[in-house]
Amino acid sequence: MAGLPEDADRIGEEDLPALTVRGILRLADAQLSSATTDLTMVTARRRSAAARLLGTSASVHLAMCHLLGGDWNRAAREVGTALDDEQGRCFDAPALWSLRSVLDAFRGNQRAAETSLRQAQHLAGPMDFGGPRYHTAMARAMRARARGDHRGVVDALQMLAERSAHSERVRIVSTSWLPFLAESLVSCGLADLARAAMEELKSTGDDASNPHLRVADAWLDGRTAEAAGAHEDALGRYTEAVGLLGPGRDIPLIRGLLEIARGRVSAALGRAGAATAHFDSAEDLFTRLGARPFLEECRAERRACAPEREGAPDLDHLLTGREREVARLVGLGCTNREIADELTLSVKTIEYHLRSVFVKLGMRSRRELRRRVQEAGGGDGHR
Repeated sequence: MAGLPEDADRIGEEDLPALTVRGILRLADAQLSSATTDLTMVTARRRSAAARLLGTSASVHLAMCHLLGGDWNRAAREVGTALDDEQGRCFDAPALWSLRSVLDAFRGNQRAAETSLRQAQHLAGPMDFGGPRYHTAMARAMRARARGDHRGVVDALQMLAERSAHSERVRIVSTSWLPFLAESLVSCGLADLARAAMEELKSTGDDASNPHLRVADAWLDGRTAEAAGAHEDALGRYTEAVGLLGPGRDIPLIRGLLEIARGRVSAALGRAGAATAHFDSAEDLFTRLGARPFLEECRAERRACAPEREGAPDLDHLLTGREREVARLVGLGCTNREIADELTLSVKTIEYHLRSVFVKLGMRSRRELRRRVQEAGGGDGHR
């Protein structure tokens, strides 16, 4: 790849297959931003003869870049376009249907996810090439993770962690699934297997500098420490993992799950303010992604960590910063339109936050919320 210009716009048609390979390798090396640039250039010229040599491989991996990078709408569009493209190779279709299944699952549409997965498995079944089965295994695992089924994640991904004839292919896609495998193995009480899986992946090549593998390593250490009650150590490793998800290699979904973990151990350490900030960050991430199952998971974790109190729940602990602002203005007697104008948001966004407040606090009416806010000192009872 050394002879390819760094500027993808300067690459001629004859080098599009090489540009595809460079994009895939950059994805494997956790260079999401650079991989996206390379693969976008190829897919923009998908009708050229050179681009057709690799079928829809560029689209498969570009969709994966968007999925990891948090642009799920673009990922869905890329999958749809590629599935409609007649130049796709037979083994690309199962990968595309698998990615569609993951997107559906992450958005909370389990029925659609199951339909897409069945189609992927149907297309992959007759093939003697193992690649599509790795994608269907990932789809099964991510559907399980969206349901909070850690045993299902382990069952689906264990085959990927074992040495096989396709170990190089496993390495290419490992950044997208290894953190989830490590998390789920520890959640199932199988920390030793998680460590073995990490060491196996790192032994297949010079991956010590790959930040996503280091994220998985830190996450694994954090979960292990947390399970042992070493909350300070766990917090340090979770924080280290978040720091590795920097510009050009951020995976918002994983960052959100790490923020939940940081909130959980902060609460265990008695640091209520820090716990609230971490849970707020996770909720904001999941809301932007449209990741409903993970948003619900975050709220359940927040409730579980809430301090036991007599009477009404703690507004500061249960609500995100934005939700607290909305609740405060309700306490002052503001209408949704007035709150929207005050916060420079749309009325629909205010309605969304207000519904979330009602669910978290177990309330049904605006009057009840206003009274609760005023009791907590968040409103003066008049406008």
